[in-house]
Amino acid sequence: MGSAGKSTIIRHYFILHLKYLCATNSNYKYCNEDWSEKKDEIEGDDEIWKNKIRENIINAFDIFIKQVYKNGDKFENEELQVFAKSLEHLYANKSEIPSVEMSDLFREHLINLLNDPSFKKALALKNKIQIDEPERKPFDGLAYFLNETKLKEVFYTSYIPSEEDKIYSRLPTIEVHRYYFMLNKTKIEIYDAGGQASERVRLLSYLSRWNTGQNSSSNNRSFILFVVSLSDYNVKHPEYPDKTLLDESAAFMDALLNSEHTRHCGVLIFFNKKDRFFEKITDELCRDDVDYIKDGLSPAELRDYKLNGKFKKDKMFDAVELKFFKLLEEKHKNKSSYSRNTCAVDPKIMETFHDVIKNEILLENISGILP
Repeated sequence: MGSAGKSTIIRHYFILHLKYLCATNSNYKYCNEDWSEKKDEIEGDDEIWKNKIRENIINAFDIFIKQVYKNGDKFENEELQVFAKSLEHLYANKSEIPSVEMSDLFREHLINLLNDPSFKKALALKNKIQIDEPERKPFDGLAYFLNETKLKEVFYTSYIPSEEDKIYSRLPTIEVHRYYFMLNKTKIEIYDAGGQASERVRLLSYLSRWNTGQNSSSNNRSFILFVVSLSDYNVKHPEYPDKTLLDESAAFMDALLNSEHTRHCGVLIFFNKKDRFFEKITDELCRDDVDYIKDGLSPAELRDYKLNGKFKKDKMFDAVELKFFKLLEEKHKNKSSYSRNTCAVDPKIMETFHDVIKNEILLENISGILP
């Protein structure tokens, strides 16, 4: 789903890890579509990431500026008021962001705005704030960037994003990206599809092209890696106010698994952004939002959390994930399924992926392939 962190998991863990294996083991190959070995690939995406990270941050500042107005507050001085208006203009005209002069004055104004009392008051609502536009909310990696050192770095002209910067930012996946790996004689195909609404429509029509069939003469195994943002449990759906983006995610998983083209696929669910989920449920302003997941809690657990903020972390994880497991149990019980709670920096993601491959995807062929 959009902003669930799927691209972080696919690109920064699976793809980079598999490319590393291919570079260090002559029996592993990163391939073209025809399974010939791919040589000297140049990513060339630093400029794209630089502009997108700046856009992510300006988008977040724009959201908090609008919250300042909604709170009925004003910025400390006229200079900050003018700068806030200029950031609103930049967000509304994103194509201008790459051409903005990243001057000392621009960075100084950005830091001053971050430290403005009215802006800080709006920032304190980061776990609740939502603009009445589809999928418009502060990106979940925002806290990583919201400090003077990182903001100055990002808005220097010579800025080059680090891999960690990319992990904490958001670059929506457009269309379907394919990756091919040969581990000894075993072929692995990875398809990375976008999660935003426009891409989900495209994905459902794309399924017929995938090699997801199964027959007695084939050792092929197909798996769907479905990434869910736990932090969406309290983000209202823009069209259905009584639902959340987490409800939409569960509904889409159901639709995906109901397709005739995925009937032989297993499913691996990564419940991502557990750190942001934990941050939200420990925020007193979010306590009433527990009603969105109350079906997974006992009356006593619900009461104790609402009144005192007390909870057991594993119980909250069970509650927020319940709707997905109920769908699997009630409608897709014959599918092989795996799950894991993850966050942006999770060193055990590849361990989980390996376990799934060993147990399901490659079966008897796995011996001696993976380290």
